[in-house]
Amino acid sequence: MLDYILKSSACLLVLLLFYKLILERENMHQLKRFYLLFATVLGFTIPFITITTYVEPTYTLGTFQPPLLEPVFYPETTQPTEQNTNFWPILLWSIYGIGVLLFLVKFMVNLTKLIVKIKTNPKLKSKNIINVLINNLEIPHTFLSYIFLNKAKFENNQIPEEVLLHEHTHATQKHSLDILFIELLQIVFWFNPIIYFLKKDVKLNHEYLADQAVLQQGTQINTYQHLLLAFSSTHGGNELTNAINYSSIKKRLTVMKTQTSSTKKWIKTLVVLPLLAILIFGFSKKEEVVKEVTPLITENNDTTSPPVLEVKNNQSLLLLNNENTSLESLGEDFLSITKGEKSDLKIISEENIKMSFIEQISEALKPNLLQIYFESEYGITQDNFNFNSDKEIVNKHIENKPLLEFINGIKTDCNQCALSKNLIGQLAITTTLDETVEEFKIQFKNEDAFLVKGNQLDARAQELLKKMNHNDLVFIYDIKTKFKTFKNKIQLKAKITKQDENKGASEEQMQEYRNFINEYKSTNVVYSEKHKRAVIIYDQSMTDKQRASVDKYPSNLIPDSNLSKTQPKQPTSSEFESWKNEKEFAIWLDGKPIPNSNLNKLSANDIVHYTGSFIHNNARSDRFPQPYQYSLYTKKGFENTYQKANVNQYKKASEAYTNAIQNFLKGSQEDNSELKILKAQADKIYNTFTKEELKENNILQTPPLPAQKKAFNNWVKVENILEQSSQDTKGVTKEELKEYNTLAKHINSQISESEYPIVKHKDAVRVKYLHNKMSKEQKESAEAFPDFSKLPPPPPPAPDPNVKTGFITINNSTHYYVTQNGNTKYYNRYGQETNKEGTIINDTQVDGDKVIPGQKITKVYKDNKVVSEFNKNWDQDVPPPPPPPKSPLDHIIDMAKKGAAFYYEGKSISSDEAIALLKKNNELNISTQQTDSKQAKVYITKAPVSIKN
Repeated sequence: MLDYILKSSACLLVLLLFYKLILERENMHQLKRFYLLFATVLGFTIPFITITTYVEPTYTLGTFQPPLLEPVFYPETTQPTEQNTNFWPILLWSIYGIGVLLFLVKFMVNLTKLIVKIKTNPKLKSKNIINVLINNLEIPHTFLSYIFLNKAKFENNQIPEEVLLHEHTHATQKHSLDILFIELLQIVFWFNPIIYFLKKDVKLNHEYLADQAVLQQGTQINTYQHLLLAFSSTHGGNELTNAINYSSIKKRLTVMKTQTSSTKKWIKTLVVLPLLAILIFGFSKKEEVVKEVTPLITENNDTTSPPVLEVKNNQSLLLLNNENTSLESLGEDFLSITKGEKSDLKIISEENIKMSFIEQISEALKPNLLQIYFESEYGITQDNFNFNSDKEIVNKHIENKPLLEFINGIKTDCNQCALSKNLIGQLAITTTLDETVEEFKIQFKNEDAFLVKGNQLDARAQELLKKMNHNDLVFIYDIKTKFKTFKNKIQLKAKITKQDENKGASEEQMQEYRNFINEYKSTNVVYSEKHKRAVIIYDQSMTDKQRASVDKYPSNLIPDSNLSKTQPKQPTSSEFESWKNEKEFAIWLDGKPIPNSNLNKLSANDIVHYTGSFIHNNARSDRFPQPYQYSLYTKKGFENTYQKANVNQYKKASEAYTNAIQNFLKGSQEDNSELKILKAQADKIYNTFTKEELKENNILQTPPLPAQKKAFNNWVKVENILEQSSQDTKGVTKEELKEYNTLAKHINSQISESEYPIVKHKDAVRVKYLHNKMSKEQKESAEAFPDFSKLPPPPPPAPDPNVKTGFITINNSTHYYVTQNGNTKYYNRYGQETNKEGTIINDTQVDGDKVIPGQKITKVYKDNKVVSEFNKNWDQDVPPPPPPPKSPLDHIIDMAKKGAAFYYEGKSISSDEAIALLKKNNELNISTQQTDSKQAKVYITKAPVSIKN
């Protein structure tokens, strides 16, 4: 114990001296805070570190020495003697225990005083900070998130903003946690004087940090120094709090004027490393371990080869080490040869062996079998496949090589499998050891081989698979896991089945595609998400006949907006300072609008990337009237918005696909058309990742598409089958067709002609039912199926008539009250809930969106005076979604008001130029794309457009 105390004290002393001599007077306070805490922890842990040294064993030739014979004395009977008791350990531990108890009581008393102050005085909560207002308090101080202030001075605004910011910094940077940590150490190591010096330096560095935060807001040093002298005190105050102390003023005034260069910071930081190495080597435990030596020759060294099993005469004749055996007696014969020990088995065959026979051998020898080695000019075949004799021979010249891969549950090695195209498309490759397959190569007929990442076919392979014909071959090889690459070739033969036949897009998907085309033709505007779905429906779901019945989506290329490839652009100091002008600039930080004053808490170095544009007069809004709009990104914001844009998009797409699979499996599993679209969207993003990105972000490919089942009901009556057959041929009756035409015509007129269309729910359900029941011929001649997607959302609920509000005077103070369903709540000036007598029920400021249902309230006025002020717990009011575009020009103006970025023929332009273009030519095509950066992108071209991201 004494050794540990001395070593830990020596480590703490060296680290503290380094701080006092090298770091204390430098302007690098955040690093100093980390150093002091790290040095404290390291000082107490270095003595526990053990450095192990391995040494070679030494051998000496000893001589035999017989034991010495010593005379035996028989003890005489004597009186027992008294033994002296050593009281020093008891005395020292008692003194230590008393010290721990006294310091623990002192700590609890200080903590209790603070808790009593908090509970017995009025409090005002502002975001995460709580101001405790105390009468007759001289010096402001802070504990955790509580700032203790003089009530009279606070209410009369006599406390300078600099002092409040000083204490606010203590609270937001959690300085009290450092003090609590040191105080708890002091309870345990109260006898160590170094702890007291350490606590003093930690508190002083907290003051440096608070001073730095104030000066960074633009406060003049001389002005701030006078304020410190005015609000400092020689009284130490509560040891658990941060307070302005007079004794530290002189050092703080000196450090305020100190400037430390980046080079100097790096040099002094690096000097710590050799110091730590010296301390660890000098004060850690040393241990020497003699290396274990494995003898070259052991008494039981086994050099025998494993038993050999010969298979002859179509597996009917078995020879184990040249002796006849059978499957029934193989286990006993094997044990007699190996003498009951576990062993390998070598199989030699002059003919093909079925996999099931190998499994029977393995089962007969359990649990004494280690490994089977197969050595033959022939091979192992699958029981469930019948190929021609010249193609059934597999595993030629295999020696000491176990089977490696599984293909859809079939063990294989250089094997042929005849699978349907659908099953090949769902192919999942793994190994017998369940290793993760990272990549493999695949080759289709008349195509060059290419690399596929993951263990499933990618989008390119799926496209080539569609072109395969009956009996076409596809080869898979170079299957790579983390530790090995398997060169073996797997040959798959395609068998065209009914399951492979493309049944085409569903009627819902066709209607979705037609709506997309109609909207594009009427507005010349393309929305990214709708466009992505339309491309997949047209390219991957439709039959040739369906494609012939519709127009193809716009196919001109637009620059690919891969946000992950964006290079950061950091602002200059002058640019950053200019953005603080709230009359000129509207500012977004990491995708959220912020007041310009928030930039005072940041510096130009905190911004790693920015974008901005000029906003024309007619494109500005009441909310953002400034002529310039800029989006700023911190390191974390740039990473999430740009660098990990594709990763985040893939996670969303993959999660949507996975959730859809779960819902599909819970249902009837009769229609997987929506799953195809979701998987295609996810796979498209997956194929953009590099091998390094897949590994770094632990990205896995989406699971294969589950097959859909045919609708089937057991025990169907013959009459129902005949009736269904009749309906499949004739469709709906004449009366039902007339009913459909009447309903569809009425609904279509409501949607197209009325500004506020009204469609009854029962009519919508009935028209959908009749349309699904109609034959193809009836659908072609009937009224067009209504586009229900154009119906507006239901109106918001009307205000609750049971809610009443007003004012009431309580204890000569005006209160605001809200009565709902007979229950009345009262609120004071600070937005705190009180009872009828004015007593505060909860000292937390009530959130503004919880005062009246459906409303957001920050301040309530009476006679131009604030009666109650509530907490604004929302960032910004979310604007309602924009109405459908009436014209391309109106759409451009709307997007300009929202701060969108504009491109004409691939080149960036301002919103003013975009508006001018549309005024000259209203036939230009527009594509609007919303990304995770929260800033929409609008592409304007002369030709039709499409989106590739």
